[in-house]
Amino acid sequence: MKKIKAILKPIIALGLLYFFLFIPIPFYIELPGSAFGLDDMVEVDHRFSDEPGDFYITTVAIQQATPFTAFSSILPFRDLLSESELFGDVENFDEYDTIQQYYMNSSINTAIQVAFDYANQQYELEYNGVYVLQVLEDSAFFNQLKVGDTVKATDGVAFESSHDFIEYISSKEVGETVEIEYDRDGEIHSATGELILLDSGVAGIGIGLVDNTSLVTNPEVTIHSGAIGGPSAGLMFSLQVYKQLMGENIHDDYDIAGTGTM
Repeated sequence: MKKIKAILKPIIALGLLYFFLFIPIPFYIELPGSAFGLDDMVEVDHRFSDEPGDFYITTVAIQQATPFTAFSSILPFRDLLSESELFGDVENFDEYDTIQQYYMNSSINTAIQVAFDYANQQYELEYNGVYVLQVLEDSAFFNQLKVGDTVKATDGVAFESSHDFIEYISSKEVGETVEIEYDRDGEIHSATGELILLDSGVAGIGIGLVDNTSLVTNPEVTIHSGAIGGPSAGLMFSLQVYKQLMGENIHDDYDIAGTGTM
Protein backbone atom coordinates (compact mmCIF):
# COMPACT_ATOMS: atom_id res chain seq x y z
CA MET A 1 0.00 0.00 0.00
CA LYS A 2 2.81 2.42 0.85
CA LYS A 3 4.45 1.73 -2.51
CA ILE A 4 1.17 2.46 -4.35
CA LYS A 5 0.77 5.74 -2.47
CA ALA A 6 4.36 6.66 -3.25
CA ILE A 7 3.69 6.08 -6.97
CA LEU A 8 0.32 7.85 -6.98
CA LYS A 9 1.53 11.04 -5.30
CA PRO A 10 3.85 12.20 -8.12
CA ILE A 11 1.29 11.13 -10.75
CA ILE A 12 -1.43 13.19 -9.06
CA ALA A 13 0.98 16.10 -8.62
CA LEU A 14 1.93 15.99 -12.30
CA GLY A 15 -1.75 15.79 -13.28
CA LEU A 16 -2.61 18.85 -11.19
CA LEU A 17 0.39 20.73 -12.57
CA TYR A 18 -0.62 19.86 -16.15
CA PHE A 19 -4.19 21.06 -15.48
CA PHE A 20 -2.94 24.28 -13.89
CA LEU A 21 -0.53 25.10 -16.72
CA PHE A 22 -2.14 23.80 -19.90
CA ILE A 23 -5.89 23.05 -19.62
CA PRO A 24 -7.91 25.91 -21.22
CA ILE A 25 -10.72 27.51 -19.21
CA PRO A 26 -13.66 29.63 -20.54
CA PHE A 27 -11.78 32.90 -20.08
CA TYR A 28 -9.46 34.92 -22.33
CA ILE A 29 -6.47 37.17 -21.69
CA GLU A 30 -6.40 40.47 -23.59
CA LEU A 31 -2.90 41.96 -23.76
CA PRO A 32 -0.76 44.22 -25.95
CA GLY A 33 0.15 42.63 -29.27
CA SER A 34 2.80 43.50 -31.86
CA ALA A 35 3.35 46.51 -34.10
CA PHE A 36 3.47 45.76 -37.83
CA GLY A 37 5.21 47.97 -40.42
CA LEU A 38 3.04 48.90 -43.40
CA ASP A 39 5.85 49.25 -45.95
CA ASP A 40 5.77 45.45 -46.25
CA MET A 41 1.98 45.20 -46.03
CA VAL A 42 0.53 47.81 -48.39
CA GLU A 43 0.96 47.41 -52.14
CA VAL A 44 -0.05 50.25 -54.49
CA ASP A 45 0.22 49.72 -58.25
CA HIS A 46 2.01 46.40 -57.51
CA ARG A 47 4.77 48.19 -55.58
CA PHE A 48 5.70 48.39 -51.91
CA SER A 49 7.19 51.52 -50.35
CA ASP A 50 10.95 51.51 -49.72
CA GLU A 51 11.33 55.02 -48.29
CA PRO A 52 13.10 55.60 -44.95
CA GLY A 53 10.77 55.39 -41.96
CA ASP A 54 7.47 53.56 -41.78
CA PHE A 55 3.91 53.69 -40.51
CA TYR A 56 3.01 50.92 -38.04
CA ILE A 57 -0.29 49.48 -36.89
CA THR A 58 -0.56 48.40 -33.26
CA THR A 59 -2.51 45.29 -32.25
CA VAL A 60 -4.16 43.64 -29.27
CA ALA A 61 -3.57 39.93 -28.64
CA ILE A 62 -6.25 37.54 -27.38
CA GLN A 63 -5.22 34.27 -25.72
CA GLN A 64 -7.43 31.60 -24.18
CA ALA A 65 -6.56 31.41 -20.49
CA THR A 66 -5.41 28.48 -18.40
CA PRO A 67 -5.63 28.54 -14.59
CA PHE A 68 -1.97 29.62 -14.54
CA THR A 69 -2.21 32.41 -17.15
CA ALA A 70 -5.46 33.69 -15.62
CA PHE A 71 -3.38 34.97 -12.71
CA SER A 72 -1.33 37.09 -15.14
CA SER A 73 -4.33 39.44 -15.44
CA ILE A 74 -3.12 41.14 -12.26
CA LEU A 75 -0.17 42.49 -14.27
CA PRO A 76 -0.41 45.89 -16.00
CA PHE A 77 -2.02 46.04 -19.47
CA ARG A 78 -3.69 42.63 -19.16
CA ASP A 79 -7.41 41.95 -18.77
CA LEU A 80 -9.21 38.70 -18.00
CA LEU A 81 -12.42 38.43 -20.03
CA SER A 82 -15.21 35.89 -19.81
CA GLU A 83 -16.54 34.33 -23.01
CA SER A 84 -19.69 36.46 -22.79
CA GLU A 85 -17.62 39.64 -22.37
CA LEU A 86 -15.47 38.81 -25.38
CA PHE A 87 -17.99 37.20 -27.74
CA GLY A 88 -21.25 38.94 -26.83
CA ASP A 89 -23.97 37.23 -28.89
CA VAL A 90 -21.40 35.34 -30.96
CA GLU A 91 -21.42 31.56 -30.45
CA ASN A 92 -17.69 30.73 -30.35
CA PHE A 93 -14.18 31.88 -31.14
CA ASP A 94 -14.38 30.79 -34.82
CA GLU A 95 -17.42 33.01 -35.38
CA TYR A 96 -15.76 35.81 -33.43
CA ASP A 97 -12.65 35.52 -35.63
CA THR A 98 -14.79 35.52 -38.82
CA ILE A 99 -16.49 38.72 -37.73
CA GLN A 100 -13.15 40.33 -36.86
CA GLN A 101 -11.90 39.47 -40.36
CA TYR A 102 -15.01 41.13 -41.81
CA TYR A 103 -14.28 44.25 -39.77
CA MET A 104 -10.70 44.23 -41.07
CA ASN A 105 -11.83 43.94 -44.71
CA SER A 106 -14.39 46.69 -44.20
CA SER A 107 -11.72 48.85 -42.56
CA ILE A 108 -9.40 48.29 -45.52
CA ASN A 109 -12.10 49.39 -47.99
CA THR A 110 -12.85 52.51 -45.96
CA ALA A 111 -9.16 53.34 -45.59
CA ILE A 112 -8.59 53.10 -49.34
CA GLN A 113 -11.67 55.23 -50.04
CA VAL A 114 -10.45 57.96 -47.68
CA ALA A 115 -6.94 57.94 -49.19
CA PHE A 116 -8.31 58.13 -52.74
CA ASP A 117 -10.70 60.95 -51.78
CA TYR A 118 -7.86 63.02 -50.32
CA ALA A 119 -5.68 62.24 -53.34
CA ASN A 120 -8.54 63.26 -55.67
CA GLN A 121 -8.50 59.90 -57.43
CA GLN A 122 -11.50 57.85 -58.59
CA TYR A 123 -12.72 54.46 -57.36
CA GLU A 124 -15.80 52.24 -57.70
CA LEU A 125 -17.67 50.53 -54.88
CA GLU A 126 -19.16 47.16 -55.85
CA TYR A 127 -22.02 45.59 -53.89
CA ASN A 128 -21.53 41.83 -53.41
CA GLY A 129 -24.57 40.97 -51.30
CA VAL A 130 -25.65 40.76 -47.66
CA TYR A 131 -22.94 39.64 -45.22
CA VAL A 132 -24.28 37.45 -42.39
CA LEU A 133 -23.02 38.62 -38.97
CA GLN A 134 -25.44 36.57 -36.85
CA VAL A 135 -28.11 33.87 -37.21
CA LEU A 136 -30.83 33.82 -34.53
CA GLU A 137 -31.55 30.49 -32.89
CA ASP A 138 -35.27 30.72 -33.70
CA SER A 139 -34.55 31.39 -37.39
CA ALA A 140 -35.56 28.67 -39.86
CA PHE A 141 -32.07 29.20 -41.32
CA PHE A 142 -30.21 28.65 -38.03
CA ASN A 143 -28.70 25.33 -39.16
CA GLN A 144 -28.34 26.43 -42.80
CA LEU A 145 -26.73 29.88 -42.89
CA LYS A 146 -23.68 30.70 -40.76
CA VAL A 147 -21.65 33.75 -39.86
CA GLY A 148 -19.47 34.75 -42.83
CA ASP A 149 -21.94 33.71 -45.56
CA THR A 150 -22.99 36.30 -48.15
CA VAL A 151 -26.62 36.28 -49.29
CA LYS A 152 -26.65 36.88 -53.04
CA ALA A 153 -30.38 36.66 -53.86
CA THR A 154 -33.79 35.84 -52.41
CA ASP A 155 -36.41 33.97 -54.47
CA GLY A 156 -34.20 34.59 -57.47
CA VAL A 157 -34.16 38.37 -56.88
CA ALA A 158 -30.80 40.14 -56.44
CA PHE A 159 -30.55 43.48 -54.65
CA GLU A 160 -28.44 46.64 -54.82
CA SER A 161 -28.09 47.05 -51.04
CA SER A 162 -29.00 45.44 -47.73
CA HIS A 163 -31.72 48.11 -47.41
CA ASP A 164 -33.43 46.78 -50.55
CA PHE A 165 -33.07 43.21 -49.24
CA ILE A 166 -34.69 44.14 -45.90
CA GLU A 167 -37.54 45.97 -47.65
CA TYR A 168 -38.26 42.93 -49.84
CA ILE A 169 -38.30 40.49 -46.91
CA SER A 170 -40.31 42.76 -44.58
CA SER A 171 -43.02 43.21 -47.24
CA LYS A 172 -43.87 39.49 -46.87
CA GLU A 173 -45.90 37.71 -44.20
CA VAL A 174 -44.63 35.76 -41.21
CA GLY A 175 -44.65 32.06 -42.11
CA GLU A 176 -44.09 32.61 -45.83
CA THR A 177 -41.37 30.42 -47.35
CA VAL A 178 -38.40 32.04 -49.08
CA GLU A 179 -35.37 30.63 -50.86
CA ILE A 180 -32.01 32.18 -50.05
CA GLU A 181 -29.05 31.92 -52.43
CA TYR A 182 -25.76 32.47 -50.63
CA ASP A 183 -22.01 32.32 -51.14
CA ARG A 184 -19.86 30.34 -48.73
CA ASP A 185 -16.11 30.26 -49.37
CA GLY A 186 -16.62 30.94 -53.08
CA GLU A 187 -19.31 28.30 -53.63
CA ILE A 188 -23.00 29.11 -54.21
CA HIS A 189 -25.58 27.27 -52.07
CA SER A 190 -29.32 27.63 -51.49
CA ALA A 191 -31.51 27.26 -48.40
CA THR A 192 -35.27 27.38 -47.87
CA GLY A 193 -37.18 28.37 -44.75
CA GLU A 194 -40.13 30.23 -43.29
CA LEU A 195 -40.00 33.87 -42.22
CA ILE A 196 -40.25 34.64 -38.50
CA LEU A 197 -41.62 37.60 -36.57
CA LEU A 198 -38.80 39.98 -35.62
CA ASP A 199 -38.72 42.24 -32.55
CA SER A 200 -39.39 45.15 -34.91
CA GLY A 201 -42.82 43.64 -35.67
CA VAL A 202 -42.13 42.69 -39.29
CA ALA A 203 -41.23 39.45 -41.03
CA GLY A 204 -37.57 38.49 -41.40
CA ILE A 205 -35.27 35.53 -41.90
CA GLY A 206 -33.62 36.12 -38.52
CA ILE A 207 -30.07 37.27 -39.28
CA GLY A 208 -27.83 40.17 -38.37
CA LEU A 209 -26.49 41.67 -41.59
CA VAL A 210 -24.41 44.38 -43.25
CA ASP A 211 -23.45 45.22 -46.82
CA ASN A 212 -20.66 43.12 -48.33
CA THR A 213 -18.80 45.47 -50.68
CA SER A 214 -15.50 45.54 -52.53
CA LEU A 215 -13.50 48.41 -53.94
CA VAL A 216 -12.17 48.74 -57.49
CA THR A 217 -9.34 51.25 -57.91
CA ASN A 218 -6.82 52.37 -60.48
CA PRO A 219 -4.02 52.10 -59.48
CA GLU A 220 -4.76 48.79 -57.77
CA VAL A 221 -4.30 48.65 -54.00
CA THR A 222 -3.70 45.43 -52.06
CA ILE A 223 -3.33 45.34 -48.28
CA HIS A 224 -1.86 42.09 -46.97
CA SER A 225 -3.36 42.04 -43.46
CA GLY A 226 -2.92 38.29 -42.88
CA ALA A 227 -4.66 37.01 -39.75
CA ILE A 228 -5.00 40.46 -38.15
CA GLY A 229 -8.65 41.29 -37.47
CA GLY A 230 -10.75 44.20 -36.29
CA PRO A 231 -11.39 47.72 -37.63
CA SER A 232 -8.79 49.82 -35.81
CA ALA A 233 -6.01 49.74 -38.42
CA GLY A 234 -7.96 52.01 -40.77
CA LEU A 235 -6.23 55.29 -39.89
CA MET A 236 -2.73 54.00 -40.51
CA PHE A 237 -3.77 52.17 -43.69
CA SER A 238 -5.20 55.43 -45.03
CA LEU A 239 -1.98 57.31 -44.34
CA GLN A 240 0.13 54.60 -45.96
CA VAL A 241 -2.03 54.36 -49.09
CA TYR A 242 -2.14 58.15 -49.41
CA LYS A 243 1.65 58.33 -49.04
CA GLN A 244 2.17 55.84 -51.84
CA LEU A 245 -0.47 57.37 -54.10
CA MET A 246 1.10 60.83 -53.80
CA GLY A 247 4.72 59.65 -53.75
CA GLU A 248 5.34 61.76 -50.65
CA ASN A 249 7.27 60.74 -47.56
CA ILE A 250 4.69 62.34 -45.24
CA HIS A 251 6.23 60.86 -42.08
CA ASP A 252 9.61 62.60 -42.64
CA ASP A 253 11.65 59.38 -42.29
CA TYR A 254 10.20 58.73 -38.80
CA ASP A 255 8.73 55.42 -37.64
CA ILE A 256 5.18 56.25 -36.49
CA ALA A 257 2.84 53.76 -34.80
CA GLY A 258 -0.84 54.41 -34.32
CA THR A 259 -4.37 53.07 -34.23
CA GLY A 260 -7.84 54.34 -35.06
CA THR A 261 -10.98 53.35 -36.95
CA MET A 262 -11.86 55.39 -40.04
